[in-house]
Amino acid sequence: MAAVSCSLLQNEDPIPSSARVVPGEYRLGPADLLSIVVWKQPELSVGQIPVRPDGKISLPLVGELKVAGLTAVEIKEAITERIKEYVTEPNVTVIVLQVNYPLAFVIGEVNRPGPVPIRQDTTMLQLMSLVGGFGPFADKSHIHLLRREGGKEIRMRFNYGQVA
Repeated sequence: MAAVSCSLLQNEDPIPSSARVVPGEYRLGPADLLSIVVWKQPELSVGQIPVRPDGKISLPLVGELKVAGLTAVEIKEAITERIKEYVTEPNVTVIVLQVNYPLAFVIGEVNRPGPVPIRQDTTMLQLMSLVGGFGPFADKSHIHLLRREGGKEIRMRFNYGQVA
């Protein structure tokens, strides 16, 4: 048996599952690193700011802003809207400096158990490939996927033989 636990290293997943399935658009997650520049406003610009485990960042005049699950463009729009009353025609740039992908923890009869960085659209087959496949005694019909969603742990079964 192999068990896979997909976790963002916190108690609750700040990114709704519906936000994770949009291919081609990167949505921010905890520990990602951003640069935020407000043109001609150095006191409002931040060279490097990490997304906290709760999915938020804190900025001057903006305060706390939940960014987990948003794209860089959506963050730019939210910041622009919040600083409009302080800055005339604000020009905000949001750059994703570093992506810290969520981790899946793979245990059981696989060749390389342990934490594996995964992208938002990683499939179970791709994950099994990333850990080097199954060990010689793996029961490929009884794979369990455990994940947290909405504060609850969800357990799903996966039968490798039905998809490979």
